[in-house]
Amino acid sequence: TVKNATACSATSPTTSVIVHPVPTASITPSGSITFCQGNDVTLSSSTGNNYLWSTNETTQSITVGSSGNYSVTIIDANTCSATSVATAITVNSIPVTPGNIMGNTSICPNTAHTYSITTVSGATSYAWTLPSAWTGTSIATSINATANGSSGNITVTANNTCGASAAQTLSVTVNPFPAVPTIIANTTTLSSSSSTGNQWFVNNNLINGATSQSYNAAQNGVYKVCVTDANNCSSCSAPYNFNTTGITENNNADNILIYPNPSSGIITIETKGNKYALILTNILGEKIYPISDEEQQTTIPQPSLISHLSSVIDLSSQANGIYFLQLKSEEET
Repeated sequence: TVKNATACSATSPTTSVIVHPVPTASITPSGSITFCQGNDVTLSSSTGNNYLWSTNETTQSITVGSSGNYSVTIIDANTCSATSVATAITVNSIPVTPGNIMGNTSICPNTAHTYSITTVSGATSYAWTLPSAWTGTSIATSINATANGSSGNITVTANNTCGASAAQTLSVTVNPFPAVPTIIANTTTLSSSSSTGNQWFVNNNLINGATSQSYNAAQNGVYKVCVTDANNCSSCSAPYNFNTTGITENNNADNILIYPNPSSGIITIETKGNKYALILTNILGEKIYPISDEEQQTTIPQPSLISHLSSVIDLSSQANGIYFLQLKSEEET
């Protein structure tokens, strides 16, 4: 109704106003929205007259196979519109091939080594394979392996729920041990059967600087020699028990021979040209031979003189130790 300045009025015809409800826009997937590469899912919109997806497609349903956020705008018969909440699609792929395997490629038998790779994106576990007869297991990015067998390939794949990657490979050579050395003894000189790569030990302790083929033993003890080859593989000899019980013979002194030295108790003395009286003392200077008449219970024989032929002295009844032999000629020299 409208009035003018003179208070005259008029009423218009009635106009009707209709307010339409906003449509509801939603997306319904046909299956899981997380899946592996190579698969897809169908997204369907709620009912409308027209559709516009975030992919610019205009059908009520679309099929997607890539990760992303998908939404749809619908327009109803009244040209009212609404946009859905985005639906997140996650597409997982098989992991890529792992990078290079890190670790020793030239090793010795029966030795333990660690092999590793860097982390592969998207991988949830790893599968390692080892050469025949090797031992070791792991589902992580590293493996501790013992080379019990022969040379071969170490491989690893990166895995997840979608599958396994192509394998990464490392070729490993298992070198043989060098020949086991033997020890040859000549009085105090110990010699290895190997001409190179030697290291001497006494009582399982490394002897600094003792790397020659021969070693002059400076003390009693259990000796061994270990040989290391160009591949850094080592073999050790059987233990050699070195126990000297005397002093080094002077084999050229006035044609006198005394053997064996060291001895297990039986000593042979040979001389040429002269006769000698024998005096035997222990390390304390106590006379062991000859003895007085009251001490004849000893088992040591007592020849009056050592002849130019050969005399045998039996010291087996004496304690182990160092003894000193003195031969005195008829001229008291």
